Amino acid sequence: MFVTGELEKARQTYELWVQNYPRDPDRPIILINQAGIHMILGQWDKAEEAARLAQSLKPTNIINYGNLGLIY
Repeated sequence: MFVTGELEKARQTYELWVQNYPRDPDRPIILINQAGIHMILGQWDKAEEAARLAQSLKPTNIINYGNLGLIY
């Protein structure tokens, strides 16, 4: 995502990661990154879904508040 800019591959990787490792302690960060990709791609419903889930898992993450503000 950050190095190659291949957003679709990153989106697929994050999606598989979230599905396969639901108890990963880094899951909120993965969801925040996933929301960011959806925002860049203009997929606002999917971005909101990922950001809301990240918010429920880690409500103190300031980056996610920014994401939600941009999404709304």
